[in-house]
Amino acid sequence: MFRPGLTSAALLLLAAVLGTATTIAAGTYNSTISIGDAMGDKDVEVIGFSVNRRDDDRLPAMQAHASKNGYKFKYVFDESQEIGRKLGATRTPEYFVFDKARKLVYTGQLNDGPVRLGKDGKKSYPDGEPKQNYVVAAVSATLAGKPVATPETRPHGCTVEYE
Repeated sequence: MFRPGLTSAALLLLAAVLGTATTIAAGTYNSTISIGDAMGDKDVEVIGFSVNRRDDDRLPAMQAHASKNGYKFKYVFDESQEIGRKLGATRTPEYFVFDKARKLVYTGQLNDGPVRLGKDGKKSYPDGEPKQNYVVAAVSATLAGKPVATPETRPHGCTVEYE
């Protein structure tokens, strides 16, 4: 069981390590927002957090970024980097799904087709368009009381910068 300091009474907790400046993280903004929207009627708390200490990933930039991109979920800054370290977060983006007991049931990438967002605003899929959303599958299985078919995948993205 893991209790990283993010508390919620929700049945499930979805935590996502996000950044504001990486092309892969940028490519997942809409998908992360969509997951949050889709979970609205379910007992799932979605929390995004930043670990990096670059200026563009600190709280003022994060708040502007969340507002600009329409985040409807909590988005916090892990100043101490404690949450990121305890989770073993290595990439932005990286997703963690916890059950009611806060046991980690999924960790890894959003889906099987990492996406990059180009400077022109167009998405590209280096490994082909995604066919499976691992996060949605993990949440759905856990809500249904079933084991997660793929409990871990290797996240794609920029490296988390720990001090």
